[in-house]
Amino acid sequence: MGYIQSKKVYAAEIYSQHCFLESYPNKNFLSFYGGLMTNFCLPDYMGIGKSAAMGKGTVQEIRVYRDN
Repeated sequence: MGYIQSKKVYAAEIYSQHCFLESYPNKNFLSFYGGLMTNFCLPDYMGIGKSAAMGKGTVQEIRVYRDN
């Protein structure tokens, strides 16, 4: 991606829900839906974690609008 982060990176868990056990040939793992907030932008559909190639750990932006 060619981007170097010069400031400290923060991420905070907002929620996690819908935990469930999944199976893949010769592999069992726990999956969940959840949300997090960061101080930088992650590209949509970026994979995070060991099973990212199988579509697990996919990031998608959810915009939150607040009235100040």
